[in-house]
Amino acid sequence: MWNNVKKNPINGRNYIIFSFLCLIILLGGCKARKMAEEIVKTPETETFQSFSANVDFSFTFPNEGQQLPTIGGQVRILRDSVIIFSIQPILGMEVARICVTKDDVMVLNRMEKKYARSSLRNLLKGLPSEGVYSGIESILLNQLWGEKGITTDLGEFKVVEVGTTRLVQRLYETSSLEYVLNEASDLVSGAAFDKTSTARWSYGDFSEKLMGKKFPRKLDISLYYNFSKDPFGVMGLYYKKIELDKIANFDCKIPEGYEMVEFKSMTSFLGTNVK
Repeated sequence: MWNNVKKNPINGRNYIIFSFLCLIILLGGCKARKMAEEIVKTPETETFQSFSANVDFSFTFPNEGQQLPTIGGQVRILRDSVIIFSIQPILGMEVARICVTKDDVMVLNRMEKKYARSSLRNLLKGLPSEGVYSGIESILLNQLWGEKGITTDLGEFKVVEVGTTRLVQRLYETSSLEYVLNEASDLVSGAAFDKTSTARWSYGDFSEKLMGKKFPRKLDISLYYNFSKDPFGVMGLYYKKIELDKIANFDCKIPEGYEMVEFKSMTSFLGTNVK
């Protein structure tokens, strides 16, 4: 998966695609054990149906000592349905859109009027695709990812008390998920591990309140490969304005006149054979 990553230039727009493709692959590994046939929402998570936020995306590459300029955009989530990343570097003008559903990932290149689409099954190369969408949604919404989707039930996990914090784990045959809860029971970090790669995410600035619960404005996602000490890259999201159940654009249709291209042409820096 990680072959030749360093040999390819990555701009901010591409790194957003890269980061979440890597998360999809890692989370697919965490579902290698057979799941229930249907993803069922737990009643306690049914507090809102949609989430919309203006976001500042930031990108750093510690090994290279590089930091890219911050890019503006939006994250929009229709619960248990679609996640949209809208890249808007200048005055709210969208230059790219990434749509993630339970079945596939689509990338729109507004500047060149091109699009690419790939099924999750194809991206995961034989790993189970069921439930991976819920994993991505859980990270963005500061939630735990349980056997049947987003959950607040710690009974689904192995819980270890470490001082004033709790380590919450779910183990699979070749991979694992791990969360850390602080003494106030805030979810402050998480990680997904497989045989060669790791994704870690951490939260900060719990200054927002959603449905009476503290919510972090800051999310950092770090990607590691081949057991490296330092991350290959870190993507930061800072939520500037959050609105729940707002009428928003969740359209993932292909605009008329757009040219279909191979998925790998949008993500050639991955060094994979994604089609």
